[in-house]
Amino acid sequence: MSTYCGREFSAEDIQAIRHLIEHHPGMRRAALSRKLCELFDWSRPNGQLKDMTCRVALLRMQADGLITLPASRMSRPRSRAHFPPTPATDAHPALLQPVHELAEVTLRPLADTAASRLWNEYIARYHYLGYTPLSGSQLRYNVFVGERLVAMLSFGATGSTLAADISAGRTSTEGGASAVTTRCSILVCAMSAAARAPLGMENPATTGDE
Repeated sequence: MSTYCGREFSAEDIQAIRHLIEHHPGMRRAALSRKLCELFDWSRPNGQLKDMTCRVALLRMQADGLITLPASRMSRPRSRAHFPPTPATDAHPALLQPVHELAEVTLRPLADTAASRLWNEYIARYHYLGYTPLSGSQLRYNVFVGERLVAMLSFGATGSTLAADISAGRTSTEGGASAVTTRCSILVCAMSAAARAPLGMENPATTGDE
């Protein structure tokens, strides 16, 4: 049994992947990952296929010599995503009320492509590191006070790796655990920086306190 991206793959699973690749040599990697998600019933709680996670798992299987993927059809590396600022992410007036006078705080997962793009634009505009895509499985939330957006949260796949290591009694700082430490520090900065933009602060990179 081999584990990739939080899922266990049996020898039979690996053989099924090889069989699919051999019998569909012209299939693109994206289509292959979706087909395998359907085959293995690998989906998120909302029913969407975990095809991006599957793609990462396939690349790791290939690196380990278990499978050989179809050749990539990308003629050149993808350009970095760019999210120019729009009025939708302009800074809001500052919230000056004491905390106990604020409306209820709620966390809302990103529900669609539009919400995802707006989240990315906020990070690109106000986080001092700019926008960088999260790898593997991820959860992203908007934080609201009443109906007012005040912060963004994100959790990458490496966090679940750390939780699995702790629950299994593994305390090594090599590999996944060291990667989790880096990821968590980045997320704390992202939470702090992104929260300030909707609250009426300017770009946190100029404040000197990050």
